[in-house]
Amino acid sequence: MTRYKNPAMKQLAAQQVRYAPQPVRLEQMQRAEELIDELQPNGSYLYEDLCQKLTNYRPNRYPNLTLNGDEAAHDLHRFVEDLSDSANLTFDMVSEPVLSLEDVSQRYHVSAKTVTRWRQRGLVARRFRVGSRKQIGFLESSVRRFVLRHRDAVARGSRFSQLTDDEK
Repeated sequence: MTRYKNPAMKQLAAQQVRYAPQPVRLEQMQRAEELIDELQPNGSYLYEDLCQKLTNYRPNRYPNLTLNGDEAAHDLHRFVEDLSDSANLTFDMVSEPVLSLEDVSQRYHVSAKTVTRWRQRGLVARRFRVGSRKQIGFLESSVRRFVLRHRDAVARGSRFSQLTDDEK
């Protein structure tokens, strides 16, 4: 399990990884991505509301637990990655194109390190099985949403280069 800011969200992810059937996890990943878009960074969200939106189940545990928007978004990103890792996703299991780290890097003329920074800023990634190993991939819709929300950062990253065109 990747690192979570809130132990209740880590516990929820662990439960879903362990007990939810694969089709349910796929749906929960989609719900998590949609929920991330709804969150306001300075907002506050009850854990039980988040859990219900993800799983259609309202827990009795932690009835007054509140997460701020940044904390909830961070943990929902981890939730998507952990569920996708456990589901052994392949590219043909999703209904839209999947971009690799290199694809995103080339499309927006930025380094792979910049794409990694974008992940820290909110670009949702999933883990896909490619042969016998796993690699990070991005749904095209996830990349599109991120670019719309962070136009300035994407444009700035595209213009920045430590190498001249000749050096590249």
